[in-house]
Amino acid sequence: MLKRNRINFILGTAIILGIFGVFLFSANFVLAQNDLGLSQLEPTLAIATQTDIRVIIARIIQAALGLVGVIMVGLIVYAGVLYMTSGGEAAKTATARKVITNAIIGLAIILSSLAITEFIVRSLTGQGFGGGGGGGGGGRAVDTLSGALGGGIIQDHYPGRDAKDIPRNVKIIVTFKEPIKLSSLIEDTDKDGTYGSAGDKLNLNNVKIRKSADNPQSGPFVSAGAAHSSDNRTFVFAPDGLLGSSKDNVKYTVALGPGIKKVNDENAFGANFAQGYGWEFTTGTFVDETPPKIETVIPGANGT
Repeated sequence: MLKRNRINFILGTAIILGIFGVFLFSANFVLAQNDLGLSQLEPTLAIATQTDIRVIIARIIQAALGLVGVIMVGLIVYAGVLYMTSGGEAAKTATARKVITNAIIGLAIILSSLAITEFIVRSLTGQGFGGGGGGGGGGRAVDTLSGALGGGIIQDHYPGRDAKDIPRNVKIIVTFKEPIKLSSLIEDTDKDGTYGSAGDKLNLNNVKIRKSADNPQSGPFVSAGAAHSSDNRTFVFAPDGLLGSSKDNVKYTVALGPGIKKVNDENAFGANFAQGYGWEFTTGTFVDETPPKIETVIPGANGT
């Protein structure tokens, strides 16, 4: 009996240490490698505000699965202790084995759930800048740069990220938080020494508008006229022709490159956003021919 108790004690200790080691490895793997993509997801989802609803959901799922994982490990430790103190009783050892088996199955389900959740989140948001999609056609090209909106120099843009049913004659508008060097975004096409006159185009070295299915390095890229506000913060790019198709919706990518400069010649995109900024939108099959109308003005008439 004493010999059997020693064997049970050794086996129980080995089980606890082994499972604990697996847990530590799994936890490190989950937190360092499979953190639901939050290390890349958060900048991807930041739009105007710092916290996107999808980031919040991902954090909730991650926290819930982590809590359940801790419970599973606790059950394994409990089963190991029960096995060590069973004294050779068949009922206790059988219970311990059953608890360990179920807990291991639970851990496997949790890890699988993390993998599935990460896959779904990444599928919804995408990643990479000219690298994630490779040199081929359909990969998303700029999403890991999205954190610049709200956290970087980009204040706002139109169309918005992942906007759908955008008219084919859309003008693309980008507003920066600081004045930008005009030659970074506009090419002096008419050689009149100014940037933003009627014949000038966008600088294709730093602004690339393309169908998302086209190659992120070689395009083809959309040619567009370019204009700017008096404070050099808002830029308007008017494509030379209609975007998209009259038959199908077409997804486009806009990428603002790292060569864009502030008026003092400093890089506009720095630190975490050094590679630039980009987003996608989808055009519909229609042309918007409805003229704009004024809905309200500030200050109002006869205002003081």
